[in-house]
Amino acid sequence: MLLQKRILTIGILSLLLATGCSSQKKFSPSENKSYEEAKSREATVAAATEAGAKKYVEIKFNEGGSTLSKSAKDSLRAALSEARREGKVDEVIILSWADKNYPSKKLKSLSKKQRDLADNRNMKVKEYLKSLEDVDVNSYNMAERPSSFSKLFNTADNELKNSMLEAGLSTTADKADYSSKASHSVILIKTKQ
Repeated sequence: MLLQKRILTIGILSLLLATGCSSQKKFSPSENKSYEEAKSREATVAAATEAGAKKYVEIKFNEGGSTLSKSAKDSLRAALSEARREGKVDEVIILSWADKNYPSKKLKSLSKKQRDLADNRNMKVKEYLKSLEDVDVNSYNMAERPSSFSKLFNTADNELKNSMLEAGLSTTADKADYSSKASHSVILIKTKQ
């Protein structure tokens, strides 16, 4: 009888342990979105840190479009204004994505149409910023990976893209529900005292 009780107790404890260890926390859609936004923000902060930028803003484009919305213009104007309060704006860095994620190592670059879209977004943001202030602007196309030259000489293009990848930037090889910068531009604003 004592043996049967021990076996029954061990069986129940094993069942409880197995059930407890195998259960995973289920996230509601809002918790998933918050997590994805946090991962996306982490990549942006990493790029800002790598570039030495004190201020940054992220804007969203309509799919297939490169026109800046009123909201995007307001965000850019506010970020530039805030940066001016901290010192002279030294440089603005623009990283623009196409409508797809950053290309995986295997893919190297997106289609010409997607690369052109990212270039057009860079150009629109640059033109708008230049209309607000005469500032040095550098832009990077996030529809293509760094070139061999960029890797060899570890250029700013290579450094920025690698810092974002290390911070969790999603690529075309990642699942669709992973944080994405597709259809976005990240604008980093560097100031000097």
